[in-house]
Amino acid sequence: MLPRDGFFVEEICQAGFASYYGFPVYEPRTFVTCGPQGTLGFGFPTALGGEGRSSDKAVVSITGDGGFQFGLQDLATAATYHLDVAIVLFNNAAYGNVARPEAAVRRPADRSRN
Repeated sequence: MLPRDGFFVEEICQAGFASYYGFPVYEPRTFVTCGPQGTLGFGFPTALGGEGRSSDKAVVSITGDGGFQFGLQDLATAATYHLDVAIVLFNNAAYGNVARPEAAVRRPADRSRN
């Protein structure tokens, strides 16, 4: 469980969107989001920045497999600087926000394009 003063960083993914409604926030500036900008891939690197700045606070990054791929190399940064960030990674083997509309019009997403 994330402490009340911990940082929660959501990524552009369905789980991140759901966190707007289902995740309680108790302290100002502890729920970090890109808002409407749609910056896919910002979540994990941003969580590392939060951990580096406030190492006494817990940090959780929630992301999908598509967005996480943009910052995968930052696992090396986390290991080098001993940054303690919990990652909640949802793997649907697709860019879900692309696959879902394609499936809705009966054009299944070609996983090789995702």
